[in-house]
Amino acid sequence: MKRKMIGVALGVSVSLAMTSVHPASADTLDQLHKQIKQVHKKKDAAKAEINQQKSKLDTVREHWNQAIQKMNELTNEISSTQHQITEKQSHIEQTQQKIDQLKKEIAATEKRIKRRNELLTERVRYMYKNGSSVPYIQVLLRAQSFGDLIDRVYALNLIVKQDKRLLDNQMADKKKLVAAEANVKKQLDSLQHQLNDLNHLKAQLHKKQQQQKALIQQLNSEKNQVQSNIRHQQEALKSIQSKLEKLKEQAEQQKRILASHRSSSSVVVAALRYHPISPEKLYAFVKNKGSAFSLNDIETICNVAKAYNVNPALMIAITGQELNFVQEGTPYEAMKLANPFDVFGSWALYHTTLAQSAAYAAEIIQVKLSVPPPAGEDPIIWINDLNNHAGLGVYATDRHWAYGVRTFFREIQAYVS
Repeated sequence: MKRKMIGVALGVSVSLAMTSVHPASADTLDQLHKQIKQVHKKKDAAKAEINQQKSKLDTVREHWNQAIQKMNELTNEISSTQHQITEKQSHIEQTQQKIDQLKKEIAATEKRIKRRNELLTERVRYMYKNGSSVPYIQVLLRAQSFGDLIDRVYALNLIVKQDKRLLDNQMADKKKLVAAEANVKKQLDSLQHQLNDLNHLKAQLHKKQQQQKALIQQLNSEKNQVQSNIRHQQEALKSIQSKLEKLKEQAEQQKRILASHRSSSSVVVAALRYHPISPEKLYAFVKNKGSAFSLNDIETICNVAKAYNVNPALMIAITGQELNFVQEGTPYEAMKLANPFDVFGSWALYHTTLAQSAAYAAEIIQVKLSVPPPAGEDPIIWINDLNNHAGLGVYATDRHWAYGVRTFFREIQAYVS
């Protein structure tokens, strides 16, 4: 029959109710030490991972700084190249102006040469029509004296030479202008090639700059990811540290409980103290009752009973009174098997493990039986007696609870004996 149980506690019981509890035994303490060792390994692994991630972060930051420096260098190089391009464009513009000016000068020179040729052509044509020597003879015949004749001959010769020299100079000027134009055009071609090279270099630098930007973005993403990994690992380390502290607290608690058990006889009624009972026999008994308990479950209850110096038959009897030994196929079977002692309200309210619920039940029994019952009162009835002020409250509010437990206890004792 199901009965509601109220927690009773001494100082130790209160602390047990507030933390995760294991049945107090040397085996349990060893298990806790093993868990602490495993958590220490996880802690060391988490620290190693954090250090590894921090080292990776340093490397990523170094690469990021190098990428930023390279980006700055490319920006400066692009700026310098653009400055050179601007200068070349200015030189090209000036050279083009020189070419235009030379073309104008060549055109003017050609115009003068053409005009001079026309004058000479007219003069030759006139001399041809009127005889080549007539004008010169007329000039000479008009001389007033021999000295005047000499002067006239010299003047005529000077005119012819001057015409020839002027024509030669004009032709030479034209050649110089043509040569200068060709030279300036050559300079212009050179400048244009240089400008093309600079534009090509600028395009390459822009391409490198875009690649560098992509690299910086990638490194930023890596940096953020590594920083996120470090934060997660640090949070995991805090969780591991918290778990480690709890396990250490539980281990210390187990030590205190074991020390307390060793320093006192606890249960004063000899018949209800712990004495070995074959788990196989107890398992056979509950199976005959249709129980879903496994042999491992029975062994767990026996280990807890030993740790608290409580008769295992009494522990099994309580599961019979509380949940009818948890029948196979019963609804919520797994939850009932985890709390067949109905500790702290009921199995439906308090979700725990079999070892923990058994530890709570055994401790309550131990506390209640640490005071001898009044003369003539059955010790099992004394467990739930309102006059039993050891601890706080009673195991169950049902006044008939202890009688049911006593019946099952006697039945179990008879079976295993």
